[in-house]
Amino acid sequence: IVDRIEIRDQVVRIIDYKTGKVEKSNVSINSFEGLTKDLKYEKVIQLLGYSLMYQDHINNQELQVAIYSFKNRKEGYLLFNLKESKDNIIDIVNQEIIDQFKEELIQLILEIINPEIAFTETEM
Repeated sequence: IVDRIEIRDQVVRIIDYKTGKVEKSNVSINSFEGLTKDLKYEKVIQLLGYSLMYQDHINNQELQVAIYSFKNRKEGYLLFNLKESKDNIIDIVNQEIIDQFKEELIQLILEIINPEIAFTETEM
């Protein structure tokens, strides 16, 4: 369940509040490769999942997704971001990001439904 949806400076922002500590690194990725294979990306998956579900309701506005951590309040809103390079950090969720996320989800679902691949527990 999404905790908050707001429009600030013409940007739709979806916010999830966390009582535990979340760091900026928990909402940042360098690429989509292997996103659904590593539990360290669970917060990114959650935020991008919200983006995917809400994309049809933003009416051509920009979209950001963020976590607000009550145990890391000094950091403020921790916006999902894609670090394409040191100088190019994207924190607006555009259609290209949603499409890349969808592709990763499709690969995960295909693996889950494949009877040839056994389920294995992943350690955190």
